[in-house]
Amino acid sequence: TTHSNCEIEMSYLSNIDTGILKFCLEHNDSPNLKESLPERDPRDFEWLKKVMASVKSDAERLRLCNETLTDELSTISDKARALDEILFIVEDLDNANDYCKMGLGELAISMSYGIGEEYENKKNNNNNNDEEDQSNLGVEDEGEIRAGACFILSTLAQNNEFSQKQILDQKIFHILLKLLEDEEVDKVIIKGLSALSAMIRGNEDAKTIFKENNGLKNLNRLLSTSENCSIRTKVIVTLKHLVIENINLVIDTILEEEYLNIILSNVSNENQGLNDSENNETLREQTLLFLISLFEHQDEIKQKKINIKNILSETSLKEKLQDQLNNNEIEDLEKDLLSQLLSRL
Repeated sequence: TTHSNCEIEMSYLSNIDTGILKFCLEHNDSPNLKESLPERDPRDFEWLKKVMASVKSDAERLRLCNETLTDELSTISDKARALDEILFIVEDLDNANDYCKMGLGELAISMSYGIGEEYENKKNNNNNNDEEDQSNLGVEDEGEIRAGACFILSTLAQNNEFSQKQILDQKIFHILLKLLEDEEVDKVIIKGLSALSAMIRGNEDAKTIFKENNGLKNLNRLLSTSENCSIRTKVIVTLKHLVIENINLVIDTILEEEYLNIILSNVSNENQGLNDSENNETLREQTLLFLISLFEHQDEIKQKKINIKNILSETSLKEKLQDQLNNNEIEDLEKDLLSQLLSRL
């Protein structure tokens, strides 16, 4: 840049504070930027001071979003936008911790949004209306708020010991468990399961509370009743991590005949009609990984005088696995997992 060009460019910089420019120029090694700044009328830069004064901190933005979540005049769209902004802000670890320190009451309210007598009435009306009328009843829209709140909870808890403790101490985890017990909207269940997984991985206190509040029984219910492959897959993944991290906490329950049979029903093409084939494939693969994880913890299982090989041999699992392995349409990863499991039976 020539001397004359530099002066021309500077003539267009009236929108930048002179102090900032002077600092940059004085601390720059370029020989072309050693010129003095022209004198400016201080009034030219008043706008910058106003702009800087109007910029809200992340803490202030979170506070305003929380107010929107609890404002009775806020629409569902208003609340959804507030949740989106909170989610964006708390992706930063420090902001996540600060948000927890502010108190998670507004988040808890959002996790329960639309649930109650009015919600039950809407569901009953939903059952009595044609499909073309159901979109106006608001059940799904209100579910968006609960799903958004669960997504935030998942983000707060992900690999964050401080936030996990805050979620436990403020009893938000109990609200999550209750939500998963009662919820009927698939998208909310999916986000809720993500939050559950984020909370219990690496957190023994959360695992204990989960078990004490019939968490394993509820996962079994979701496996046996849900026709959504994404829900079933998230349940299996959660069970797999429980086995890997603390098998003694869950082994007695998951090896009960009824519980195990529901899990085993996901290893073959029997459930192909649940969702699309890609989701079903992921479900089968995660179920195989879960079963392999059981064999990788045989020593702990044997201490309870349980023989996992004998238990699985008493089912028709081996035949199902072999039939599945003979299916030419399955992917290489699934074939490899099937071979691994068969070699252990």
